[in-house]
Amino acid sequence: MRCMRNRVLYFDVGLALWMTGCGGDVTIGTGGAGGTGGTGGAGGTGGTAATGTSTTGSTATGTVTMNDDFAACSGPGQCVLAIPDCCGGCGVPEVGNFVAVNSAKLEAYSKSVCPEPEPCPDCPYGLNPHLFAYCDAGTCVAADVRTHAVSACTTSNDCQLRNGTSCCEGCGVASVYDLTAVASGANPSLVELVCVPEGGCPPCLPEYPPEASSVCGANGHCEIIVLEGGP
Repeated sequence: MRCMRNRVLYFDVGLALWMTGCGGDVTIGTGGAGGTGGTGGAGGTGGTAATGTSTTGSTATGTVTMNDDFAACSGPGQCVLAIPDCCGGCGVPEVGNFVAVNSAKLEAYSKSVCPEPEPCPDCPYGLNPHLFAYCDAGTCVAADVRTHAVSACTTSNDCQLRNGTSCCEGCGVASVYDLTAVASGANPSLVELVCVPEGGCPPCLPEYPPEASSVCGANGHCEIIVLEGGP
């Protein structure tokens, strides 16, 4: 399947969009035993560097130089993931395919790395529900729930499912492809990192698919198990 592409400023990883043939990222198991995880897609290319004092972030294909001002932050809920060029990459992205910027400066950042919009490749792509951006010591950083302290665990009782990494989980039944797994006792928690203080969420509860559960993996981080018969 080929997925048509449009230029985007940033990815809302909490609203994960997955296309058929665009890769997967769940573990298939039988009776709770974990299987082999899906393989992520190819990364995007590096973008045009902005001028001024810069910081350098790693991507799958090189480095991206970014003006410090774009990534400056002062507290939770100010940061978003942004693509380092006009289109982003094909396949399912990983954390190295993004930079983290202050949401208030997202448009200016986008113009700096893509001053002249261009046609994007017609290729399979998807969003990764494990990725998020947060403010760390005054700078926006990109992170992956699966390797971050927000998912650190000792036993499976420490783990719980979550519908994406946005501040507010979606309402209704989530797809297994929208899920990530976090530690219930993480300090700070994912919510504390990505939510504006006293921001509030809609008065609804997420519903998780019955075939999905969270366990503490061998690497000491929570992960998702999908029982046989799921996607």
